[in-house]
Amino acid sequence: MRKIILAIITAIFTLGFSAKKAFTQNEGDALRYGRYYFTGTARYAAMGGAFGAFGADVSNLAHNPAGLGVFRKSQVTLTPGVSINRTRSTHYDETNVDSRTSFNLANLGLVFSSKIGRNKRPTDGFQYINFGMAYTKTSDLNNRTLIRGTNEESSLLDDFANSVNANGGFATNAYYDQLAMNAELLIPSPSGGYYAFDAPWPNAGKIQRKDIESRGSMGDVSFAIAANYANTLYFGASFNINVLDYRQTSFHSEQDAGDSIPEFKEFVFKEYFRTRGSGINAKFGLIYRPVDFLRLGISFHTPTAFTLTDRFENDMNATFDNGVQTEALSPAGVFKYRYSNPLRLQISAGFVIGKLALLGLEYEFVNYKGPRFRETGVSTNFFQTTNERIKQVYRGGHNLKAGAELKLDPFAFRVGAHYASSPYQVTVNNSPAWGMSAGVGFQNLPSGFFLDIAYSLFSVKEAYWLYDASLVRATQTRMQKHNLLLTAGFNF
Repeated sequence: MRKIILAIITAIFTLGFSAKKAFTQNEGDALRYGRYYFTGTARYAAMGGAFGAFGADVSNLAHNPAGLGVFRKSQVTLTPGVSINRTRSTHYDETNVDSRTSFNLANLGLVFSSKIGRNKRPTDGFQYINFGMAYTKTSDLNNRTLIRGTNEESSLLDDFANSVNANGGFATNAYYDQLAMNAELLIPSPSGGYYAFDAPWPNAGKIQRKDIESRGSMGDVSFAIAANYANTLYFGASFNINVLDYRQTSFHSEQDAGDSIPEFKEFVFKEYFRTRGSGINAKFGLIYRPVDFLRLGISFHTPTAFTLTDRFENDMNATFDNGVQTEALSPAGVFKYRYSNPLRLQISAGFVIGKLALLGLEYEFVNYKGPRFRETGVSTNFFQTTNERIKQVYRGGHNLKAGAELKLDPFAFRVGAHYASSPYQVTVNNSPAWGMSAGVGFQNLPSGFFLDIAYSLFSVKEAYWLYDASLVRATQTRMQKHNLLLTAGFNF
């Protein structure tokens, strides 16, 4: 995603100079608003999200809205949560760990259930028409990452210099290489072009460090309707407004590790951007109950059509051996554009073992090749290269979920597991994800009150490049998401 944002910035602020790809980062940035990790009520999370064929859970409004038709009572639920997102990184053989803890609202829902024809037999026509409203968090974007290591091969300044030299000695980006020139970190060569510092640069030890702090979330506000036909076929649809708010601040610093580089001591490059906006999508689903012990479900999610606004600014400061300090600031930038994330198809099966247990299985296809960026005004080919790049880098994703529930009234015990294939083409990166979950629930049938608690873990690994991949080794990262959810609800 950041590549796309900065390509936009370059086009606006470089005064007509041809732009080079700036702020080279892991291709995973393009997945930020398209790769979800299941969330919802504690019951849904504890069963690994394998709930699409069961229904009667508010989470279904954001996953398979046909599940709304299974309700036979009205319901209200509230699910607060705590998330601990932890990232482990290895850069030039040095390993570091950082984390961020956040409190959030995972789910809030209200269902209105209406019986049709109270004297009907259970197999005669429509039985219930139900309506629901819910908020469901689709992505927790809070995180903190620390990358640190001693690099004797290259520097971020090499990327700056390459950009300037490729453009005939002129900066290409007011948010990138222009800052390095204004901070006096690029030196003009008598033979033409620019370089960073005299030998032994860049083959001298430089302590590279990057601190990345992210805040924000994405969530669906859903309005759904569903019907129950003869207690055999359930179908539903939801209209969803996805609200997005994300901000990221990063600091890339390099220090002279052994005081072996003439003049140079340290520089720090700070990047800040914030993305806010909203989008709309629709979700459609069916659940079929051919026999008492079997449920079959299918749902389709259209891409979410977002209108987003980015705000961004960068700065760079440097300290030299003689004590001189310099600083360069970028202008404050604003850009508005459209974005659509991947469509999704879910197929699920649920097995009901009397009143004792449930077993759920689910497969989800995600078209990671499908996201597109568009202008907000007159249509041009501005995003053509970016959209082609998305099709080349990504592929279809396959998610598998499994979950089980054991009922020992008034308690229920749940476990789940989740696996997601890498969304990247094999030659670009490798980023599979897996997860596990568990939980327990309590229900007081006479009062209609129930309480569920769940813990879930997601783990995903991927390679990350501090700058141009032809200059720097990949940093290997592994992010783990620890979620604790508590759902309180009432049937009436």
